[in-house]
Amino acid sequence: MPQTHLSIRSLIGDRRPDKDVQALFAVNPNRKAILFIHGYSGDIGTWSDFNLLIPGNEYFSGYDVYFYLYDGIRAELYASAALFRDFLG
Repeated sequence: MPQTHLSIRSLIGDRRPDKDVQALFAVNPNRKAILFIHGYSGDIGTWSDFNLLIPGNEYFSGYDVYFYLYDGIRAELYASAALFRDFLG
C-alpha cells in the first residue's frame, strides 16, 4: 500500500490555540483539506489512533488532514472561537 501522507506534525506559530494542531500533509496534495475538531480537553488519542489509519488510505489521498484541539472545559467559548478564527486566517 503506497504511503499517502507524511508523518504527523505539530503546527507551531506565534498565534496558535491553547493546544497543538496536528497535521498530516498529503504526499500529492489536491489543495483540499479535512479538519477534525475536538474540545473538552481531548487530545489526538481521542480518535483511537485514527490518525494512524489515514496514511495509505486511498479515500484520504490528496487531502491534507488537520486535528484541531481546544480546551472546552477551561477556556471561554468566545476566546476559543477567536483562536479558531485566527487559525483559519
